Amino acid sequence: MNPFSLEARRILIIGASSGIGRATAEAVAEMSGAVVAVGRNADSLDSCLKSLSGQGHTSVVCDITDEAAVDALVGGLDKIDGLVYCAGVLESVSTRFVTCEILKKQFDTNYFGAVMLMAKLQKAKKLNKGASIVFMSSAAAEYAVENGNAVYSSTKAALQAYARTLAKELSGRRIRVNCIAPGMVKTPFLSNFEADEQEMALNMQKYPFGFGEPEDVAYAAVYLLSNAAKWMTGTVLHIDGGLSLS
Repeated sequence: MNPFSLEARRILIIGASSGIGRATAEAVAEMSGAVVAVGRNADSLDSCLKSLSGQGHTSVVCDITDEAAVDALVGGLDKIDGLVYCAGVLESVSTRFVTCEILKKQFDTNYFGAVMLMAKLQKAKKLNKGASIVFMSSAAAEYAVENGNAVYSSTKAALQAYARTLAKELSGRRIRVNCIAPGMVKTPFLSNFEADEQEMALNMQKYPFGFGEPEDVAYAAVYLLSNAAKWMTGTVLHIDGGLSLS
């Protein structure tokens, strides 16, 4: 028996178009899971699907901040055994320049999208007993404090707080809810940080093991989705290359 196997499990991955989301889709497929890849870009989703091993994978183009689109996504789903919520946006802005528009943009994707999706999945009874929910948080929610990241960090901290209560509410059906809090990972998302090459090099010095690769986080998601983590819920798994040691 392989406790990390995802055979016969259907895993919904939000934000599967690129970066950590795509790496997670590939890792789930490698462990024999069936992927439902969700993202906003049809071409990127098609590329993701073509990269997946095995069979039974599907994709859905959906903007997670569009309630009608989310209703259509949930309505068309078969029951799922796992969810990985990787959708996220970041706009670096000093606290003095924060606006309602900036707050709304980041909270809509990073927090409200996850909360509303979970509400709709529950109401539609699309979560199988024993399912596993994984939210992609960030080291920025707790200890990776950077100028300009107040709003982004707040969205991720809110997500972690929500996940703990959700874990308690769903425990009666043995549904597990956990977060992963990565440090800096080498994905296109890094371009959202307003830092030049010199600043990024200085930032990397804070990481004893350097910046991470997408698969470093994806393999952790597979662990949380699998039976290997069947006694784990309501927690935050920190994967940060040693950043928290400083």
